[in-house]
Amino acid sequence: LRAAHVIRSLKDFYTCRLIMDCLSHVIFPTFWVFTMLLFALYVSAIVLLQMLDVFISAKPTAEIVDHYGSLGNAIFTLYLSVTGGLDWQKALEPLLVISGWFRLFFIMFVGFMHFGMFNIYSAIFVAFVTTFVKQHHQESLHNSWSKDSAVIEELRQIMTTENARDDDRITFKRLTRILQDKGITHLKKVGLDINAVLGVFNMLDAEETGTVLVDEIACSLMQLKGNTENVHFATVMYENKRLMNSINQLFRYIRSEFTGMKQR
Repeated sequence: LRAAHVIRSLKDFYTCRLIMDCLSHVIFPTFWVFTMLLFALYVSAIVLLQMLDVFISAKPTAEIVDHYGSLGNAIFTLYLSVTGGLDWQKALEPLLVISGWFRLFFIMFVGFMHFGMFNIYSAIFVAFVTTFVKQHHQESLHNSWSKDSAVIEELRQIMTTENARDDDRITFKRLTRILQDKGITHLKKVGLDINAVLGVFNMLDAEETGTVLVDEIACSLMQLKGNTENVHFATVMYENKRLMNSINQLFRYIRSEFTGMKQR
């Protein structure tokens, strides 16, 4: 139970580290997002103040001065109206006394910010984080592949050393003996069992000679630990090779029979 708790804690720590890495990498994109948001608010506040200068004819009310008395106040009011700090209907009410065109301005401004810029910003963040997580996952797979390749290389050296043949080929019986003895530890490290390796041997022995190159076994094990699609492709390829060998044997047999019939 304690070991399971430690493993679970390590997984949680990995998730926390991934989140912290994502946050550290989105600092600059966040800065530019807020810069663009501030620019949009700045332009909208200037347009709003220009409209106030055109339509206002008397002394503005205190509420208008509080919300739109300066460029900074106008930017802050517009920011609150699109972020939930202030209902944009309340921000619009003192302006409706002056002109109904301000209703059209707020409809366009709020619609542009909510349905345009905010969705674009969200899509940018999602795309950035998704790309970063994929890169992080690929790095993890690469590190895992490097460790597995080192273990399989050690297993290849063991098969070469323990093999009695000098042609770099190994028999099924010798391979089984090595895997059950010195190779069992290496198979556990890479998460493979003996039956999987023996199945690879049978797949590689397309000509049914009973022997396979040690390097071919090592390369096939790396494929088995790598991309699953490559394993399926290799399986189909070797099955086709086995089938072609059977067809060639049948063809040679039929040709020899016809040759014998002609000689008779």
